[in-house]
Amino acid sequence: NQINIIDAFEDGNISEYSGSTGNVNIVNSPVKSGSNAAQILEGNNLIYSPTENGLDNYPSQGDVFRWNTYIRNGSRPIFAWGLQDSSNYYYLQYDEPKSTLRLYKVDAGTESELSSVSVTFEIGAYSETEVEWRTNGRQLIKYFDSSGSSRATIDYTDTTFSSGGVGWGEYSKS
Repeated sequence: NQINIIDAFEDGNISEYSGSTGNVNIVNSPVKSGSNAAQILEGNNLIYSPTENGLDNYPSQGDVFRWNTYIRNGSRPIFAWGLQDSSNYYYLQYDEPKSTLRLYKVDAGTESELSSVSVTFEIGAYSETEVEWRTNGRQLIKYFDSSGSSRATIDYTDTTFSSGGVGWGEYSKS
């Protein structure tokens, strides 16, 4: 199943999300396409949408899904999937200050770094990330720059979560 963009925030709100919703602004610039984007304030902020909470698509094993991320100087944005609740999910962190793309798992509130790769991020530009989440738990994560060129890949297998909600955030920790 191909899921193109998880949420482009074109509805102009974050009613499908819980968590640090007071630390999110819907903006009309910069945007990748369309009219809106979510801007998550710096700090340790996560908004999340459990399955069946209003988004059109939620990824599960067997899906290929994509999202766009805007990288600011010094930022550490994240995208979460396989989200069971606020204490159980996978997430990808774009650690701009350390030029590292990191895959984490949060299981029963305990965070573990599963894999990482060095990458030079484009500041002030949107990038695209694709996850091919295979039915055996293998996650093939591809990071593309604003021109669509492949810049980094993470290939990792973990079977803790097989489906779930999604989340967006900014984690100031590294």
